[in-house]
Amino acid sequence: MSTEENPLIGGKNVMIFGVFDGLHAGHKFFIENAKKYGSNLYIVVTPTKTVQNLKGKLPSYSIKERIRVLEKEYTDTRIIEGDKNQGMWTPIDKYRPNIIICGYDQIDLCDALEKIKKEYNFELVKIKENHKGTELHSRFINKSV
Repeated sequence: MSTEENPLIGGKNVMIFGVFDGLHAGHKFFIENAKKYGSNLYIVVTPTKTVQNLKGKLPSYSIKERIRVLEKEYTDTRIIEGDKNQGMWTPIDKYRPNIIICGYDQIDLCDALEKIKKEYNFELVKIKENHKGTELHSRFINKSV
């Protein structure tokens, strides 16, 4: 049975990464699924400059605005600003998650995490399902705004 079919419950530290540019139902679906894998969730929010480097465009909302929305919605979760320089993995080094979860569309992130998972000693989980991904993905929502 895969980890996706049998989420861990208990004192595990779980970490996810994302831009979270305009918190929508797809993000909430991802976060709620991640919570099933442990008792402590860390959400790492991608800094604005890093988003621009990765996606070739600025997010609609600043890092402070994106963090503020997440903190308001998820009061029982630790919200962390990610590294300004790619590949540093400071949140992983500092918080030592047992499990890191990638969303269905985080292919490059998942590939990068695969390369470091033994060094940092975490389990990598890839969530294959999405919640209306073609409708609720930020790139589609932000086009209509």
